[in-house]
Amino acid sequence: MIAAYPLQWPVGRARWGKQRQSSAFKMGDGAMKEHLFTELERMRASDIVVSTNQTSYSRGNFIDDPGVAVYFTRKGQELCIACDKYLKVVDNLHAIGMAVEAFRMLERHGTGEMVDAAFSGFKALPESVIVTPYTARPWYDVLQVSPDASPEVIRAAYKSLLHQHHPDKGGDPVLFEQLQKAKEEAGI
Repeated sequence: MIAAYPLQWPVGRARWGKQRQSSAFKMGDGAMKEHLFTELERMRASDIVVSTNQTSYSRGNFIDDPGVAVYFTRKGQELCIACDKYLKVVDNLHAIGMAVEAFRMLERHGTGEMVDAAFSGFKALPESVIVTPYTARPWYDVLQVSPDASPEVIRAAYKSLLHQHHPDKGGDPVLFEQLQKAKEEAGI
């Protein structure tokens, strides 16, 4: 299992549009994490990547965006299940674990083709579209400036590229998101 920071929400997937909720889960944080990994293992998932905005130095479980995206391979198909309904990262992890458990139950009771059909909706995007921390480009490369560019040059490059890639103007949402992250990393 690989932990990927920051959160790489699957492009094209809607985010939870309502106020996030407290969960009623009766398990401890460690047990909830273990449940997800056990269920993925039982389903014979491989190449598991769990993407969140939580780092080893995050304080507690309550962070601005507690969403979780779990990328994995099943039967040669790259898939992603994401959840951001709950206030805590571990609760969203557990919700994904319960979904995987439910799919396994369907499969166990002779409706495997239903599971395969359902998983087609969780198909992950091609690797060339998904930007994970270990393939992310440096901020200055995204903004097309030198690493030691002045703040004025960085802002100008950002604004120019923003107009080109903004989704409201027909731009690519993936490139737009890369620009937003590059802007944050550049500190402008």
